[in-house]
Amino acid sequence: MVITEQKDSDFSIVKLLHQLVAINTQIVKAEEQITVTNKRILEYKNQAIQTTEKLKNLEHSILVGRKKLIHCEGEAKFLKDTEDEKKKHLETIQNPKEYKAATRELDLLKKRTNQFEEELLTCWQEVENLELKITQETQLSASKLTEITVQLENEKSNLENLSKLLKKLLEEKVEKSILVPAEWLTRYERMQMSVADPIVEIRENSCGSCFYTIVAQELMRLKKGEILLCRSCYRFLYVNPEPSSNP
Repeated sequence: MVITEQKDSDFSIVKLLHQLVAINTQIVKAEEQITVTNKRILEYKNQAIQTTEKLKNLEHSILVGRKKLIHCEGEAKFLKDTEDEKKKHLETIQNPKEYKAATRELDLLKKRTNQFEEELLTCWQEVENLELKITQETQLSASKLTEITVQLENEKSNLENLSKLLKKLLEEKVEKSILVPAEWLTRYERMQMSVADPIVEIRENSCGSCFYTIVAQELMRLKKGEILLCRSCYRFLYVNPEPSSNP
């Protein structure tokens, strides 16, 4: 299948098509790298958010713990003061029945005071543990955030370089495409969307991709410098006038 009449510039067109294949391959690779880099940047940002949130949660926990501690201290002091007053009042009671009732009330108050003192001790321990934990976590978070910041800057720099490379490749693709005849370019672009190697060299009188045997008449035309389409896979076929280094 001949796509145009023979021209002196046929092999130059072949070279341009080869260059377009190489450029398209690099474009696809750059786009994939940009996608991966953007994903890594998002992951690092999420890590930074999670690290900061973890520290904030600890700070909130210690704030709640301190408020609880203040409440327990106040309640324990109130009960202790009340207990002392009850003891003094008990010393002034003369009536046995009233004394017995006051004693019972004082015992209940002592029990409640002991409970609050135990709770107060627990609150102290919780606050101390949280303060120790937040000190350690602050150091770890600072170190981790510094590391994340460095990684983010590296990835952003990498993204910037990839974006510049992609822009350059796209411009180069436009420059090369302008030099290719419209009919060939349309066929090439249609084939390029389907396969990674839309243009292949004839090897041992066969298509270099699907190994379809080229008839003698078309082989002669190829050897004269024309470009044909493979009758089997429809790839561009050409004969390289220069000796191939590939086996």
